[in-house]
Amino acid sequence: MAEGFAGQPALLEYALVVLAGCLAVAINTLAGGGSLLSFPVLLFLGMPPIAANATNAVGLTVGGISAVLGFGHYYPRCRRRFWLLVVPTVPGALCGAWLLAHTSEELFGQLVPVLIAAATVLLALQEQIKRWSVRRWGAFPGFLGLPVQFVVAVYGGYFGAGMGILIVACLGLYLGGTLHEHNAIKTWLQWGINGAASVLFVASGLVEPAAAACLIAGGLGGGWAAARLAERIEPRQLRRLIVGLGAMLCLWFVVRP
Repeated sequence: MAEGFAGQPALLEYALVVLAGCLAVAINTLAGGGSLLSFPVLLFLGMPPIAANATNAVGLTVGGISAVLGFGHYYPRCRRRFWLLVVPTVPGALCGAWLLAHTSEELFGQLVPVLIAAATVLLALQEQIKRWSVRRWGAFPGFLGLPVQFVVAVYGGYFGAGMGILIVACLGLYLGGTLHEHNAIKTWLQWGINGAASVLFVASGLVEPAAAACLIAGGLGGGWAAARLAERIEPRQLRRLIVGLGAMLCLWFVVRP
């Protein structure tokens, strides 16, 4: 039997990565944090962390197209807000990807749990922050949305895991609409961030093609169904799900070898 990218039987490795891609895109679509599954799987199969992160971003970008299409019926209501946020998203994602390509493995490993913890805490305290902002200023300053989204895109381009959690947390502060609309916008912005970063990752030679292809195959199968399922989840439950996933993701990166 041919060997895979970690010296193990290729069929077993590829099947595991396909499954990870399917579940990761589904979780990203429902809440965010799907890399809790796919990124650790790539590490387990022997890929260096930075290469695993780049491969994960590319695989989930193409695999996530089905989720983007699955939320298409929200587009007429959200298109103005979405396209306004695209402006800082692309340059921010490219900046983050460039930073990753010039970061040491040691520093990368140290930063990851801190970034994820910050995103999760922000979402958990989102309602309290919003109430404090209303008392202090009358409302969260809407003009801060663009620079905040730029920072989020830098984070997403640098490290995709937890990006969806951070996007939803920030959208709830400065953007009107329902949580389900925010989830749709999050899915589109997440896809744009990964897509912009993927261009630089591929050009830098950081991507493992076979693993990326497996993630794509799995992601295409999981995104559409998850987009439909997301609409049936009560907003408060969805927020709790996102916070729980963020906490799990942060804990994993703290305790892993």
